[in-house]
Amino acid sequence: MKKLKPYLSTLRLRAMLELQYRGAALGGMMTQLFFGFILVFLYQALYASGGQQSSTLYQTASYVWLQQAFFRVIIGSDGALNGEVMSGNVVYSLCRPVDLYGYWYMRAVAYRSVGSLMRALLMLPVAMLLPQPLGLMLPGSAAGFAAFMLSLAMGVLVMAALENIMSACTLITLDYRGAANMLGMFNAFAAGNLLPLTLFPDHWQRFILSTPFAQTLDVPIRYYTGQLSPEGLGGTLALQVFWMAALILIGWLLWRRALNRMVIQGG
Repeated sequence: MKKLKPYLSTLRLRAMLELQYRGAALGGMMTQLFFGFILVFLYQALYASGGQQSSTLYQTASYVWLQQAFFRVIIGSDGALNGEVMSGNVVYSLCRPVDLYGYWYMRAVAYRSVGSLMRALLMLPVAMLLPQPLGLMLPGSAAGFAAFMLSLAMGVLVMAALENIMSACTLITLDYRGAANMLGMFNAFAAGNLLPLTLFPDHWQRFILSTPFAQTLDVPIRYYTGQLSPEGLGGTLALQVFWMAALILIGWLLWRRALNRMVIQGG
């Protein structure tokens, strides 16, 4: 437990720092509400045009609102490391008596979880007040909501591992933009943020759901909307743990290689 204390302190301090940005959270909520309304009205027109869909309009609208509310889970990153690498101040991080991968991993977890909760707590009550079927539905069951929360928490851990791989690329290339843009593109598509994965053909869904990107946000939301049964939570958590462990191992190896070959910039 004593060895974990520095990392838990890092998590707490980064969370406290994130809580200071209440104005940014309010602005983010307004932005996501705007995009949420646009998407919901587009899907209302899609459903009105006819054709069979695997989900109801109410489920799809709820999917959209949850995607917008937890937007920060999959988009954005803690820019502090990028700044340290470009300025040369990363040399001070090398003096810390902790594993740097674990240090930045905990920062990524706090950044994504606290930032998302600040926006979601403001936005979801508003979405629930909208008329059916354009608003946010209540979870189908208490078990479904519990499955949603557990799977979402694991999704944050998977996403933090993906972000640390991007950070390793920054240490190697000295430019975060390429890796950040690639990660953002895959996340927005495969996590269901651009288009709900429930609207994809079944064979496409099976493939995308096997990737770590879908485990970050799409799969947890399906438990909320009742499109996945809570009885299957064990399999979902096992897959999420697998991807988290695999991505952490890959990221740690990349960090180790990058730190061994690092050239400090600045002065």
